[in-house]
Order: sequence, then structure tokens, then C-alpha cells
Amino acid sequence: MVIIVDMPGQLGNKLFEFSNIIANSIENKYTLINFGFSEYEKYFDSTLNSQFGKNEIYTIIYKQHARLSSFLKKLILRITIRWTKNGFMNSFFHTIIIVNNYIMGESYKLNDPKFIYLAKSKIVLLSGTWYTDLENFNKHSNIIRSFFKPHHHYADLINQNIQIIKVDKTILIGVHIRKGDYINFLDGIYFFSNEVYLDKMRKVSKLFIDPGIKLSFLICSNEPIDLNYFSEFDVKASNQESIVDLYSLSKCDYLLGVMSTFVLWASFYGNVPYLQIKKDQPHILLSDFHVIKYS
Repeated sequence: MVIIVDMPGQLGNKLFEFSNIIANSIENKYTLINFGFSEYEKYFDSTLNSQFGKNEIYTIIYKQHARLSSFLKKLILRITIRWTKNGFMNSFFHTIIIVNNYIMGESYKLNDPKFIYLAKSKIVLLSGTWYTDLENFNKHSNIIRSFFKPHHHYADLINQNIQIIKVDKTILIGVHIRKGDYINFLDGIYFFSNEVYLDKMRKVSKLFIDPGIKLSFLICSNEPIDLNYFSEFDVKASNQESIVDLYSLSKCDYLLGVMSTFVLWASFYGNVPYLQIKKDQPHILLSDFHVIKYS
């Protein structure tokens, strides 16, 4: 059994990391419980009701009563933390805690035979980030997508978003403008001004010059955006809950954005070609866009 004690990060990070562990669990047939997805459980039927098909994967303990489920989660977490601090209890319950402190470019490989043995024979607590099983993530990518299909309430909002913009012969370019926390993340190497984003939009617009094609842009950002700055284009903004913005991007024809798991998930989920924005991009070609393969 594997219990995810905590899962740092926001929606994009958690979707990728949970999906990697799910894929490893499906492939190796062990029970998986995730206590680190509570903030986003309501977005998906799978996580809202622990509906993961025949797989023993759980995000809630007692689905009829949310408060009781929350209480049980906290109780189990307290017990498991005490196990790790008590040598006798740890030995008795065969509990092991694996803490991975992510360093850029490094991750804990879940397909390590040692981990698989522990997951199938003991109680393993996972804490921290980043845990990956790229081979099985790709192998089980379709079932992962089915698990993270938005709840119908959010699906309706997402479809309304897209229907307003995307009509016949419209090429819709999703633009993810990541600001806010990115001003300090990795010393700001992915924090760009609106001018940089506008420059990329201009370059992309030159790829679609057929008079029979209408080009539109959908901008999603983690802070308010002044659309007047981008008024030379047909542009709309989505400033709704993160799930609506994310899955609206997944319905675009092409995606532009900095390196972020948010836009990467949109590319993966919707099979949408994506181009990472960089300052030094004198030319952009359609061949530069690629659907994210998590490998």
C-alpha cells in the first residue's frame, strides 16, 4: 500500500504527479491512497467519489460524509506520522516513509524494483515531490485522461468558454501567461513581460494568413490581464477557476506558454501542439509546436 501524505504544488503539478503514481499503481497492482489532493477533489468525479474503476485507488475514505472523511484522513495521518517516529510501531506495521525533495531535473523513480517491492509488501508513505514513472504514465495515458475528465459542472463552463470564441474556420491559439509566483521562481527566468507574449502572438499570427481562416487567441493567466494591450488581435481572456482555464486551454488548436505544468497538462490532456515561449525566438514555425509526450 502507498499513502501520499502530502503533495506540494498547484493543480498542474499535482495532476502530473498523481497521474504518475496512479500509473505505477495500476501497472503493479497495489493500493494507493492520496491525502494530498483535497483542494482539487471537487473538480473530477474520480477524485470526488474515489471512482477509479476496478483499481484500488482512493482520495476519500467515506464518501457519504465529507466531514467524517476529513476527520479520518487527519486521524490516519497522525497515526502514520507516529509510526515513523516510533521504531517498534514502524517495525510492527512495516511502515516506510520516502521523502523526495525535488531538485530541478531529478525525481524519485517509481519503477525502481525496490519501490515496487515495498509498495506491494509494506505501507509506504510518500511525502514531498517529484515522483515519476514515465513509461507507465505513457502506457496508461488514456485511462489517466478518463480519470481526470472534469466534473459536469466545470465541463459546462469550459464548453461555454470555447463556444463563445471558436466558430467555424476559427484557429484558436491558447496563450498561458504565467506571472505572479514566476517573478521569483528560478530567479525569474520564465517571467516575461506582456511585450514578449505579444511578440510571440504576432509571429504565430503570420503562420495563418489564409483569408478563409479566422484567428483568435484565448489568454489564461494567474493574474488579471489588460486585454487592451493585445487589442490588435481577436482576443478573449478566461479568468475563472483554475480548472476552467486549464481545460479551456486543452480545447485550443495550438498552445503558447512558458515552461509550466499547467499548460503542459493542457497539451497532454487535449493532444494540443504546444510551443514553449522563450525570449530568443526570432522565428516561429508550425513545426516548432509539439504535443507533450511526458517522457
